[in-house]
Amino acid sequence: MGSTLVARRAGRYVARRMTAIPAAILYVSPTQINFQVPGGVGIGSIAQVIVIRDGLPGESFELEVKPDAFGLFSYFRAAGTPGQSRDPVIVHVDNQLVTPDNPAKPNQVLVAYGTGVSSLNNPPADAQASPADPPSTCSITPLVTVRTDQASAPVNVLYRGLTANFLSLIQLNLELTNRPAGANPMLFVKFGEADESAGVPLYFVEE
Repeated sequence: MGSTLVARRAGRYVARRMTAIPAAILYVSPTQINFQVPGGVGIGSIAQVIVIRDGLPGESFELEVKPDAFGLFSYFRAAGTPGQSRDPVIVHVDNQLVTPDNPAKPNQVLVAYGTGVSSLNNPPADAQASPADPPSTCSITPLVTVRTDQASAPVNVLYRGLTANFLSLIQLNLELTNRPAGANPMLFVKFGEADESAGVPLYFVEE
């Protein structure tokens, strides 16, 4: 089935193949493997994914390959404590996370990080970090909105593309407008004909 990329952890080898194409591995833990879908896998196809451990293949599973299926990365704020919240990775321009104690305000610029976009200008090769000059930009400008339980407001997209020198990391530079009236603001992102991403909480207050 061809060569396979491998990652080593605690003396064991873990690898993934997608329809006989090796997949670059970004992260390995006892319960999770993050890997990059190879560019050679056809859009709209159903790929068979196989995990190989200690040289032995596990059961395969199917993965539908879409052109764009954007999702924001998230993390557990105050992990391990009662009422922990899973929040999106959205930061201020000083790289500080947007949180209830450090919320966004109207007319600010934020940076959101995610993955799942293949419609790119100047795309890097598989397993290669994204270029800086010129950058690898998304060929589609996403529709980004902030919605509350009462209203919505558009968000200006200043940059959409891969983060330079990283692997498959989509960066959206977002300029907020006015905060819509109502409670529980949520951020939504939609790339072209792709499904809209699930809304994520955005801690957004008036000046």
